[in-house]
Amino acid sequence: MSTGPAGGFAPVTGRDHASLRLDCPPLLWPDDLAGRPWDGGHEPWEPARFQARAAQVAAALRGVTGTGVVALITHHDFAAYLLAELLGLPSPGGGGAVLRLDNTGTARLTLGPGRAAVHWLNRADHLPPELRSR
Repeated sequence: MSTGPAGGFAPVTGRDHASLRLDCPPLLWPDDLAGRPWDGGHEPWEPARFQARAAQVAAALRGVTGTGVVALITHHDFAAYLLAELLGLPSPGGGGAVLRLDNTGTARLTLGPGRAAVHWLNRADHLPPELRSR
């Protein structure tokens, strides 16, 4: 996202599967995006939408087979909903705990049948202190 007219957000088109695979050959691409780049769009900031999408993404992550590692890059607002869903916690939109990730903060979870284990949350030691932000 970039700042658009009147200070709002303007979508920025992402890279397509072929160009991303140059950086990461084993990259799996969601079927619903086959053959096209991410359009840079965003959804309205509505807790019910985040919660519904978090349930869909969590189900997809739990259904991934044939790999030991899955990386997901997302915005921190949605990440809070996804983490709550994966950990079986109440949604932040429903009054549950808010699990924040700082700018480029990472989380490592192990997913198992019906459970998830947290190894770390909000790790940013890949950045020097002056580049860390909330």
